[in-house]
Amino acid sequence: MKRILYLGRNRAFARQIYEILLDEAGLRAPELCQSIQFAHVFSQKQTLQEMRLVLCSALFVELDRRKNSRKRFCSMLRARMPGLCIIAVGQERYREQSEGFFDRFLPSPLIIEQIRSVMQWLPLGGAEGRRQAPFRLDRSARAVNGPAGWHKLSPKLFDLLALLMENVGRTVKREEIMQVVWHTEYLGDTRTLDVHIHWLRERIEPDPSRSRYLETVWGEGYRLNL
Repeated sequence: MKRILYLGRNRAFARQIYEILLDEAGLRAPELCQSIQFAHVFSQKQTLQEMRLVLCSALFVELDRRKNSRKRFCSMLRARMPGLCIIAVGQERYREQSEGFFDRFLPSPLIIEQIRSVMQWLPLGGAEGRRQAPFRLDRSARAVNGPAGWHKLSPKLFDLLALLMENVGRTVKREEIMQVVWHTEYLGDTRTLDVHIHWLRERIEPDPSRSRYLETVWGEGYRLNL
């Protein structure tokens, strides 16, 4: 049984996350939908009460204007449950204060593609990763195993490779990558993407200087060839 909690007052956000959570679970294995419990809680006290009943796998936490919103509470939860996945939900201006503290950040207003990106990373069970020969993407370890060996990935590299593996043989345009992985449509400076492509090649290519799998499609984007 997987227990997922949403801590906050936005009922619409909680409902939207729950619906997409069920969709993602169904894609991994239909039987997972029956093994997921989702609860919307409105206070830290209620959160603790729920966690005493059933061990939780993940917690979505709404952030607010307070500088250290929910951080002390979540630090206490991590001390008690090291394996708990904690996802911050809040306006884009709160992203910086959440970096290095929460496992992931989900900006509001919520966009379906961004929610799905986070859902792919949750420890729901079922398939432990995505496989596209010769690569295996391990969600639980956030790592890739392939011709260049086993490598841990940063959240952005993980999302980037997952997107490319979902579109094997198709050119994924730079605009799409920036929107899905970086949650922005700004293309004024895509050096960040270029650097991440370089880092990804170092982790999946036997010889990064002679890319075999990750192809640059000049003027368009990138394509993963298997």
